[in-house]
Amino acid sequence: MIQLNSLEEIKDGFDKEHYLYKRVHFLTNCFEAKRLIVIFHGTRLNLPMPIFRGFDYFFKDSVVISISDPVCELYPDLRICWYLDTHKLNVSKSVIEIVTFLKQRCRCDDILFSSNC
Repeated sequence: MIQLNSLEEIKDGFDKEHYLYKRVHFLTNCFEAKRLIVIFHGTRLNLPMPIFRGFDYFFKDSVVISISDPVCELYPDLRICWYLDTHKLNVSKSVIEIVTFLKQRCRCDDILFSSNC
């Protein structure tokens, strides 16, 4: 896991890396592609955090990012994850910042958001 002070520290390449930025864990690769595919996990069940669904997905000409819900780490009794802001964490701002950065850095034309339970 690589803790980022700046999103500029994300490594270029086809290999996926586990990053932590503003309490948000995500797994991604970073290269020039047409599409950015963003995958959120839906349920937690009794799995340890962070959770990366679709971490092994590869699509032609696409960068895939799997984002783990940081709210589930703050509230371990949660079983369904919604990526909602709390008084302790502004999840939406951090996720938007990460996705926007990767879209620009990888020169993606399209973004596909998906969830996987």
